[in-house]
Amino acid sequence: MSFELILFLALAGLAVLFAVGMLLSENAVHSALFLIGNFGCVAVLYLMLEAPFIGMVQIAVYAGAIMVLFLFVIMLLGAEQTTDTTRRFRWLTGAATVLAASFFSAIVAPIVLGGVVLPTPVQQGAMVRFVHAAGIPNDQAVNLTVSGGSLSEPLVLSDLNFGDVSPFFQLEAGTYNALVQTVDGAPVMPPAQFRVEDGTTGAASVIVFGEFNLDRGTFPMLSLLPQDFTPTAHNSARVLIFNAFGDPSLGLADLGPNQVVDTRRRSALDENGEPVVDDNGQPVQITTMDDPLLVPFTGAFTLSQPATVPSGTSAYALVDEQFNVVKPLFDFNLAQSNEHLIIVAPDYLQFGAGPGRYRPTVLRDPNLSIQLSAPFGSPASIGQVLFTDYLLPVNVVGMLLLVALVGVVVLTRPDTEKQDRRIVRRRKVSRPLTSVISTQTGGSITDEAPKLPQPQSND
Repeated sequence: MSFELILFLALAGLAVLFAVGMLLSENAVHSALFLIGNFGCVAVLYLMLEAPFIGMVQIAVYAGAIMVLFLFVIMLLGAEQTTDTTRRFRWLTGAATVLAASFFSAIVAPIVLGGVVLPTPVQQGAMVRFVHAAGIPNDQAVNLTVSGGSLSEPLVLSDLNFGDVSPFFQLEAGTYNALVQTVDGAPVMPPAQFRVEDGTTGAASVIVFGEFNLDRGTFPMLSLLPQDFTPTAHNSARVLIFNAFGDPSLGLADLGPNQVVDTRRRSALDENGEPVVDDNGQPVQITTMDDPLLVPFTGAFTLSQPATVPSGTSAYALVDEQFNVVKPLFDFNLAQSNEHLIIVAPDYLQFGAGPGRYRPTVLRDPNLSIQLSAPFGSPASIGQVLFTDYLLPVNVVGMLLLVALVGVVVLTRPDTEKQDRRIVRRRKVSRPLTSVISTQTGGSITDEAPKLPQPQSND
């Protein structure tokens, strides 16, 4: 047996012994101490289940605050020992012992004999979504079929139009095949593959981009864009740019209050601060930008590195290396604690300058943004962990406490059926009380007592 299994059996047995001691103890203080020990064992079991928040709550709230309050009330009222020590429900102790022994045997025997195989951690893979950014003639919808890997049946996404984003799907680590066809079954690209790496907190976007044009011999391509759910700094967002437009480079700039790209030309300097000259001896001029460049330049058909930027709504622009505006983004909202994937693709419905050239467009689907995890230790982080991972244990513990409270009320209810139901009545006397006293004393209590002489003033 592993050390983890031995530790679990030891803690479970100790918790059961503490619970039995709490029930059988006739001293209220001893019962409370036994219950504190039981809470401590349960807290360690929570820690073994990688639930540190619930484990600390078990110790701080139940074993710390509530039980200490019970002990103070018991000692202040002097109720350590109950007045009635006679046991009712004598059969309950034996029945509970038999049931507990049966349950313990039913759980421990299969584990010791090797009849139960403990679960082992499995690879969780990643959350994957699919984005259609390819140019299809006549703007036809396409069907995307994903097979292989851990999928027992192919995953089919039907009627995807340009710019559509699918929900996230949980895919385990492995290699998957992707087939893109029009709605009438004609393939628009050769079968492609993508690989999902293992990562319990990872995400990825599989994007289909490029133009399907048999005259030019161009076909769409498929690329997997890794993303992450790790948190960002307070009041900030994270931005990535995928350059599917095909220009050599693209970057994201903040236009500022003037909403124009403010560029300047200056002489290039080397590492020693000396001007750089070309082959003709002329100073090399470079263009710089006074407006902040939020996301650095990324090459064609590549994904930029994630950049942390201030959250909020502002005016941005996609610029090339010469700081020419490729695509303005006015009133672009970067939500706090979100990662925004900006996909720049050709707008296959609008032509630009020159044959075969398209204007750039930015996919604006809200599903391209993902909610990031809150920073560790923040109220939002505690709330996410509590209501996503530990909601069921909290409800189970609350239900068990409610059942225990009802059981205590039932077991401590006084037995009113065995109480004497005599009615207290006034005793009726046949003779007056004065005649009874006179008979018993031999004299009349109504006789006047002799009067003493009054004292004189000179005495």
